[in-house]
Amino acid sequence: RALMDTNDQQARLLGDVRPQIVMTPPVEAGRFSVLAAGQDMGVLASVLLRPFEVPESLAVARLECLPRPPMPPADAASTGAAPPADSDSDDARGALDGAFVLGTSIVLPGEDDAKRGRVLVARWDAALEQLQVVGCLTVMGAAYALAPFRGMLLAAVANRLLLLGWQRRAVDARTAAAAAAPRRICDGVVYAEDPDYELVVICSQQAQIASLSLAVAGDYVAVGDIMSSVSVYRYEESLVAPAAVPRAAASAGGLQQQQPAPPQIRRRLVPVARDYSGVWTTAVAAVPPPLAQNHARLRPEPVASETGFLEPGDIARAFRDPAQERLLVADSYGNLIRLVRGDSDDEQLHVEGRWHLGDMVNVIRAGSLVMDIPDPEFPGLLRPQLVFGTLHGALGVVASVEDGKLGRVLARLQTNMAHLLPTPGLWDYARWRGYASDQRSTGAFGFLDGDLIEQFLALPHRTQQLLFEGGAGALADRARVSEAEAARKRELWASYARVEGEANVEVLAQLAVSDIGAREGVSLDFVVRLVESLARHHF
Repeated sequence: RALMDTNDQQARLLGDVRPQIVMTPPVEAGRFSVLAAGQDMGVLASVLLRPFEVPESLAVARLECLPRPPMPPADAASTGAAPPADSDSDDARGALDGAFVLGTSIVLPGEDDAKRGRVLVARWDAALEQLQVVGCLTVMGAAYALAPFRGMLLAAVANRLLLLGWQRRAVDARTAAAAAAPRRICDGVVYAEDPDYELVVICSQQAQIASLSLAVAGDYVAVGDIMSSVSVYRYEESLVAPAAVPRAAASAGGLQQQQPAPPQIRRRLVPVARDYSGVWTTAVAAVPPPLAQNHARLRPEPVASETGFLEPGDIARAFRDPAQERLLVADSYGNLIRLVRGDSDDEQLHVEGRWHLGDMVNVIRAGSLVMDIPDPEFPGLLRPQLVFGTLHGALGVVASVEDGKLGRVLARLQTNMAHLLPTPGLWDYARWRGYASDQRSTGAFGFLDGDLIEQFLALPHRTQQLLFEGGAGALADRARVSEAEAARKRELWASYARVEGEANVEVLAQLAVSDIGAREGVSLDFVVRLVESLARHHF
């Protein structure tokens, strides 16, 4: 009898005298591999998952050991003694540093969606050159996203947000786990369940429809939903006094007396805010806050002749507190949205920017494509913060301009280039970059188009001078704008206020071609150096 197994299909060759080929349908199964961090990227170990099980998410996390909750009074009374206390040294030895955590989904034939999945915890043993699977937790749904959090693990499973922890087992469970001998799954992979610790659910919070992405900002967790935009949860800890555990008394009568146990830490995730618009979210990331020394630069002095288009106070409302949590959200229509959390009692996330990218973003991560070398002329003012990947294989960088005047100069340059330069195919630039979905369509605001702005460096000097001066010298000055044009600008500002629920978007720089030098008091050489500094962050 012979057995043949290929990657494409399973074919069993059974025979005594006459060979008979029996074909079975192909079975989908995922694989998890560990690659060497060298130039060859060789495979060190590889795990073939169960039939119909595919990987959904992957994270590298440090899992700190959590003590076992005290035994209930009824169980402790039946045993006559409390379980031994866990020492800090044991917890330090049991912590997993640099553990690989894999989230999977299992969709059986005939099922429309994943009804179950697994969260696997593995670590690489460099001495034995083995991948050891030390923990496994079965969850009710697909584990779409994982994120390390305060020595624990966040998991977006179906429509729930789970907080997982590496917790000490009960005494009887330790004995059973220790009795189970490690078994080799394949070359370089050993299933060796940890005898002292296990992966458990610490708390669970109901989300919306299907949670696909996670983002962490301090104590706050943002969950991107497939149809219900983004929700924000706050992590809270509190001390809870457990019920007294009966201990055997030293008296001759052997009476039982109550001895209070130490207080336990209660961990939970509390919903605090959400975006109530129906955004089909594909990725979400936390935007790092601006540097403290740049806070004063975020609110430059407005240009008096331009602020006449707006009511008093609109400019102040256009810039929120820089210390508030901000999120970058991508939707299925190829748009990018920037959300900000309001005051502590505000349960709504507010829109600070919308912009059409033209490609669906699948993932957003903190980082940069090049080394962040400070520019001596613009120190810490142009900071690359996020990197995103799209469905069609493109990579992009999101950088912050932490100076209001520099951002206004770049916005004026973007507006002049969009209005005065011919676009490919004579497309309307404002219409292409405008936000569009099945629910609403608005103009782009709150973002700068780096691809367009950096084309300024490739233009002839005469063209650069023309763009810098705003073409024929048209100024964004109220004295040179007709009353009808001023009314249109006010109406456009009011439309943003109706769409977003508040007038918090500074859109004036995108409404009129202007003379950058006359309006901002800078030279053409300064603008060229500014754009060159911006271009260094991804070249």
